[in-house]
Amino acid sequence: MAGGERHNVTLTIQEWATAVRENPNIRTEVKKPGKLHELAVSDCIFDNSASGITHTEYLHLRTVWYHYNKNHIKNFAKLLKNDNKTGYRGFISPETDDLATRLMARQSDQLRHYLEEYHKRTQDSGYLHPSPSCGYFAMVRYWQVMTTTHTKGGGAGSSKIFKPQAGSSAVAAQASAAGRPKTPPGQQASSTPARQVAPTSASPPKFETPATKSHPAARGTASNRPSADEAYVNTALLLLLQAVTQNFHEELGSLHWVPPRMALHLKAPALNPNTQKFEEKVLLEARVDGYLCSVRDGELGVGLERPMAICEAKSSVRGPHQVATERQEAAEMAAWIRDRPGNEGLLQSSASGKKRRLMVSQDRDELYIIIGEYGRQYEAYIRNEPVKAGMTVANAKSAVANIRTSPAKDLGDTLGSPTFLNHVSTLNIATEIAGWGALGANAAAASAAAAAAAAAAAQATAGHNAGTDASGAGAPPAPPAQAPDLPSAGEFLIMHRFGPWKTDDGSNMEVLIRRLLALMLQLDGHKGQTAPQTATQTVTKTVTKTTTQTVAKTAPGTVSHTRPSSRGSAK
Repeated sequence: MAGGERHNVTLTIQEWATAVRENPNIRTEVKKPGKLHELAVSDCIFDNSASGITHTEYLHLRTVWYHYNKNHIKNFAKLLKNDNKTGYRGFISPETDDLATRLMARQSDQLRHYLEEYHKRTQDSGYLHPSPSCGYFAMVRYWQVMTTTHTKGGGAGSSKIFKPQAGSSAVAAQASAAGRPKTPPGQQASSTPARQVAPTSASPPKFETPATKSHPAARGTASNRPSADEAYVNTALLLLLQAVTQNFHEELGSLHWVPPRMALHLKAPALNPNTQKFEEKVLLEARVDGYLCSVRDGELGVGLERPMAICEAKSSVRGPHQVATERQEAAEMAAWIRDRPGNEGLLQSSASGKKRRLMVSQDRDELYIIIGEYGRQYEAYIRNEPVKAGMTVANAKSAVANIRTSPAKDLGDTLGSPTFLNHVSTLNIATEIAGWGALGANAAAASAAAAAAAAAAAQATAGHNAGTDASGAGAPPAPPAQAPDLPSAGEFLIMHRFGPWKTDDGSNMEVLIRRLLALMLQLDGHKGQTAPQTATQTVTKTVTKTTTQTVAKTAPGTVSHTRPSSRGSAK
């Protein structure tokens, strides 16, 4: 697999394992053969400063990124919906997809006028004055244009990730001092003339999702200087998201995107050396740039405090600051999972039962959809289970005595479930996921071949039982590439990143609005949270028979603890 620099975000579990073993700040015990599972989130003493998530802290979040780069718009469409042939379950249910299609077919006049604004150029007299006919979208377009029109230099700001030390009051102090979210160091630059807006195709907007270009992420150059203030980007993002809910308010009437910088806390039980008992401690605080909530009759106060999706804004394009930005986004997602562990605000679960959460990020004029996917093993990891606050060392040892976990049986098991690998291989997506390289694509192909052989074998058995000839059903596939001493994908948070969608490309925005509508419909309806048992999944389970292996998980100088087993990795 393609290797990355040591301090990049990790794109595969293999990269993560290498980074852990090379990191001098991670305790030696977990770097020994068979000991990677012993790494605990509570092993890391998160820094008290507001300088952002460090490389070591990021590794303790057990997060890997799947970047769908070259054809991300088409790849997102392929992963959004179910596929009956491969057994893959997308981010939304078929019912949600049908509803979103019908709603977009009834495209409102306001949305149509908004898309027509993209025919204007920077030299046009009405460039900074969107037509009132755009309705809800008039201010969306205005702030999108201002994001790239008003650019200037400035000083570095502070991070929105706060990491209090044990016994300190740093959370409250830093939160109150933080004020408006600021861009990380280096994202500000000198003033530059406004960037011209590229006109869309001369054809009018269509009912169906139009064909559109997948733009590469921009580099930080003179043609795309950072916005003068992050408030431009944050406002443009929230107005776009809320305009979609307003435009389709009959179906999304309970949903609202609100601007509070909600604090999400990553907590874990850690041993207090003075009392020799475990205490719940805040390891870090992450503040988001707004969130989606559901306000229903009689639940005004409660609904406003329940994030169903979160958003993040940056004044600069992602390219030059990708590592710092994605460490921060990983920390926000992990803290959200830990702080709000319920089932509210989930997209459709995967075929293997993994949960999915939505983050929408805008970096200057580039929008990204990020899907955080995780299973029960990751939830246990981020909570530092089975250790609980109030336990003594003896209590903790007793609680974890019989807990087991299962390492990856092969390379494919570190990349995702057989159903996911079969899907990305069948649709030729595997070769486009950054960091996978030939080995990753081959592992996905091997999984697809195994699934096909299992299906053929099941068909042959059925044919034999029915008295028919099912010879030639298929030869056994070659064994998948081995990956000894690696955790499975089920123990990780997988961040699926799609984008960028460009705010100066009308067809990009039409597609993005269609996708946002479908995702919000799914969040509002809570459809498909449980993975139904299908024939395809039954065949898959016979191929990936569970094996278990006891693995100790040791906090330095305290107690061994292990993870609950949940075979079937992420996706």
